[in-house]
Order: sequence, then C-alpha cells, then structure tokens
Amino acid sequence: MIPLAAHGQTLLSPVDPLSIEVDPAYPAPFEIVTLRVIGNVLELGESAISWSANGKRITSGTGVRSATVTLGASGTSVSVEVAAISPDGARAVGLVTIRPTEVDLHWSANSYVPPFFRGRALPSAGVTMRAEALTRFRRANGSTLESNELTYTWRRNNHVLISVSGRGKNIVEVPTPPLFGSHILSVTVTSSDDTYRGYASERISSYEPVLLLYHEHPLFGVLTNAAIQENAFFDDREATFTATPYYADTAREQNDYIFNWGVNRSLVPGSEQNQITIRTEGAQVVAQIELIFSHAVNWLQNARNTWNITFEPTTQSGFFGNE
Repeated sequence: MIPLAAHGQTLLSPVDPLSIEVDPAYPAPFEIVTLRVIGNVLELGESAISWSANGKRITSGTGVRSATVTLGASGTSVSVEVAAISPDGARAVGLVTIRPTEVDLHWSANSYVPPFFRGRALPSAGVTMRAEALTRFRRANGSTLESNELTYTWRRNNHVLISVSGRGKNIVEVPTPPLFGSHILSVTVTSSDDTYRGYASERISSYEPVLLLYHEHPLFGVLTNAAIQENAFFDDREATFTATPYYADTAREQNDYIFNWGVNRSLVPGSEQNQITIRTEGAQVVAQIELIFSHAVNWLQNARNTWNITFEPTTQSGFFGNE
C-alpha cells in the first residue's frame, strides 16, 4: 500500500489535513480498491467518519478508518471523500480521485531462437533484453493517451534507470541478469498532469543456453518439430544431426559459435560446426554423442549435452533374398 497524499492520484487542497491511502496503488478497471484514511490532526479512532464515492455515502461510523470501492471501466473515475468529526466538533476532510489504468510489460532477450519459434527468447548471461510498456490510459471522452504524452520511469531492482527513462520512452534495452541471477524490471507511467498513473513489473531470471539436437532428414531437412531425446533409436546405419543452442548470445560473426563434438568419449577432430554425421557398421551400434558449446566472444556462454543413439538397421527381404 502506498499513501497518496499530495501527488499521484490524490487531489487534496492545501488545507485538507487528511490523506487517503489507496491499495492497490495502481488499480486496474473493475478492481476492488481498499481506502484508508490517515491524519494526525484528529483522534480518528474516536471521530465520526463518513465515506462517500461520487457523492454517494458508502460507509460511516465512529472510527471507521477504511472503506472499499469497486472501480468502473477504463475512462471512468471515482472521487472519494472522507470526512471526520471529532467529539469536540473539529472537522477534517480528505479527497482522492481514482482513475483505473492498465500497463502491460512485454520483454524478450536478444538471444538466439530458430526461425518460427513460438516461444520467447529467454535471457542468458552477457546478452541484452528489450522491454516495452503497453499502456491503456483512457480519458472520460473515450480518447487514449499516446506514448508520447506519457512519462516512463524505468527501474531495475528499484533503482531508477535515468538514461532510458523519460517522456515517450516506452521501449528500453537493458542488460540481462548475471548467470543464475535475477532482477525485477519495473516501469511507472504517468501523464503530464499526473492524473493518470500506471505500473507494471516482472521478475526476470537468467538461463544457461540449452542445446537441442535434431535429425537432418535427407529429403525433408532438419526436423525441428521433434528434438532428439536422451535415448533415441534409428533404423539406419547413418544419420546427420544438427545442434541448436537456444538462448545463446546472438552470433555476430560466423565463427562465434563453437561446437566440440565427441562420440563414445572420443573427440571428433575438426568438428566445430553445429552438424555431425554418424556412420556405423554392424547390426546394432550405440553411439554416445557428447556436445560442448561455447561462444568465441561471450565467455559466459557455455552449455553441454549428451545423447545415446542406437543404430539398428532393419533387414529387408528383397526379391533375391535378404538385402
């Protein structure tokens, strides 16, 4: 809960000795809001307190320090007044106008995901991420406030990011959290007259790159719809595999990604690309494929994975016997 006394959504004249605390501080449309009166001039616990919203009384009684109201749709407002009268007849009032707003925080990292990937690019150590605040601030006449009419204050772990904050700055690019770390990215959005205010935040964690292996079919290409599992079977003597380092730092040069392959605990020389072909002899062969990924520029980027591939060619009967 945040007291709103002389700024934000609170509209008090200088002589009003009471302030009203609003919870949540940045309510959305149709949300139930809890109000609490704060003041040191009167003994509120012994005073007769009356609450009204848009001119209609909602609750009253001795020491009634809180009340609730339900907000309307976007573009509406609720004006709340609280009046307190002490046993000796002293009177004090407080006013607050609440306008519901909505802020959505969308983000994705500048990390690698393959084309047509439906998920979000997750952050990994040493990359940057892009965040965008989407606001729905509607006036009483139905018009909306555009991003260039709003001021965006961005924070990371509650520290203001001065260089990326300001009027119309609804899109930012910031570093991702350190390896295995996390941070809270938040944005407070206000109109120029401070009558509209909104807020959104996200806890963002950093991930290691994830190595996935795909079969490259001789006719259909890389079968990205089905990643190779830890234990897999192929009814052939030869297969080509392609590795994809999800969430790795985007390669700036062709050789930024380094792939070191091993088969049955032996390093495959000269295999620093993301593709390997396995050829086998015999009725059944198990190949343990190990892959270590690293980044030539971003030394924080490392990943490894292992797959056990069983090659078990099927014996087909032809016109002249077994083939």
